Amino acid sequence: PIDIDGRVLLYSVIHDISDRRRAEAALVKANRALNTLNGANATLIHAATEERLLAEICRVVVETGGYCHALVALPEPEGVRVAAHNAVAPSCLQDAGIERRGGVSGDGLAGAAIRTRQPALVQDWHSDPRGEPWREAALAQGFASSIALPLLSGSDAIGALAIHAAEADAFNGDEFRLLSDLANNLAFGIAARRETAERQRAERAERESEARLRLLLESTA
Repeated sequence: PIDIDGRVLLYSVIHDISDRRRAEAALVKANRALNTLNGANATLIHAATEERLLAEICRVVVETGGYCHALVALPEPEGVRVAAHNAVAPSCLQDAGIERRGGVSGDGLAGAAIRTRQPALVQDWHSDPRGEPWREAALAQGFASSIALPLLSGSDAIGALAIHAAEADAFNGDEFRLLSDLANNLAFGIAARRETAERQRAERAERESEARLRLLLESTA
């Protein structure tokens, strides 16, 4: 376009193209997060055990969502335990994520999310100062940005879902909101399966107690 003085308005054109590209990129990221959420919700319905649920959620994040790596960490007295993980590159599976610094388990993003009960986020591993302790390891595994979302049951953090992406600034806007919904649903699924497992253990213990009592009565009859 040309203004009334005959000057070419290149700035407006470049600005419009940049805005459009940013909008298209945001839509692509939102769509992958939505696909991840839908796949995870299907897993929540069908996974019978907590262990299966965690493994399948990590698989969905990587295979359906197209993220580099996903892991679920659970709190332990001495830090955290990586309970499940999945990755595109085999090298990522050797370490199961950025969860150690100086040999201390739980000092990474997932550990921070569990301790603070708030998301822990590095939007660019190349420059974000929050990623300094783990930068070398993250870049070596092809991560450009990462997020760890706390898995909350009431006021307790029962775990964290960590996701790593190949591009910077991956976790904002609709993508952040949808992945937060996924984490909330996963926390509910974990809590429900633990309640079921506890009820089954109590019922089994009751049956075993009744069986021992019957044997005792029969032996004294």
